[in-house]
Amino acid sequence: MSVNGSDTIWTPKALELLETLAGLEDNLTYREIAQRMTAQLGVLFTKNSCIGRGRRMGLPPRPPREHRDRVPDETPLHTPQAFAPIEPLQRKRNGHDLTIIELREGVCHWPSDGDKPPYTYCGRPTVTLGVSWCRKHYDIACNTPRKTWA
Repeated sequence: MSVNGSDTIWTPKALELLETLAGLEDNLTYREIAQRMTAQLGVLFTKNSCIGRGRRMGLPPRPPREHRDRVPDETPLHTPQAFAPIEPLQRKRNGHDLTIIELREGVCHWPSDGDKPPYTYCGRPTVTLGVSWCRKHYDIACNTPRKTWA
């Protein structure tokens, strides 16, 4: 049975069982509480549904569990190494290509070819103020038709 898209049904018996299991001396996790409630009541209870209902009921948060099976290891998982600085690719500049720092209003912001830094932009004068592209790139971006059909 599904109620509001959820398979969990919070009956008075389920609420009482949640409160009882949360108050046990064993300090059960919400996952363990959900598993026990599912086994006893025959209805699916998830960890998150138990957490949410427990918070709305004002139950205290579960104490953190110690990781008993973890053995502290003195060796780090990753040893830091010095990285060589990345050399920027040298591109020929044709007099129009601008870097992102050189971009300003009135020049074309169309990315020049290249998929690796340093990125450059067209840099030719724009069609009009307020438009970010030169005539060539404006036509590509706006896909203006060449002919009109009558």
